[in-house]
Amino acid sequence: MTVRAPILVCAGISVEDMVFQVERFATGPTKIHATSFDVVGGGNAANAAIAAARLGSGVRVATAVGDDAVGRRLVDRFIREGIDTSFMLRLPGVPTPVAAITVDIDGNRQAVVRRDDRIDVALPDKAVAALLDGADALVADTRMDILVPRILD
Repeated sequence: MTVRAPILVCAGISVEDMVFQVERFATGPTKIHATSFDVVGGGNAANAAIAAARLGSGVRVATAVGDDAVGRRLVDRFIREGIDTSFMLRLPGVPTPVAAITVDIDGNRQAVVRRDDRIDVALPDKAVAALLDGADALVADTRMDILVPRILD
């Protein structure tokens, strides 16, 4: 007997995070040096999608990215992880969200985020039906005020 892997739908924002590890946060206008730096994908639902795919689930992701280099990197990352990206919207002229995150040695963080409000758009009704068809579970984050509620209806 063949057992089908569960299908998880993840809906929400996708972000590229630039993470700087520092000894301490700046206390005023100054320059501080990072002890490490990494560029990673971010967003609660996006991170859940990758974790679930790595654990063997079938995953569909519903999100929007710009038609820019950052958006292409995020799409490529999902594809490399085996995630269905057919419900990802690519929006011409809209920048993909990015964040600069500073983390101190105690794990506290500060973030600067660039998010264009035009990134939050709804999937067409037919796409929502196809997205949810046969899905076993849904993970949705609250950072997309138009996309996520339309899926939850």
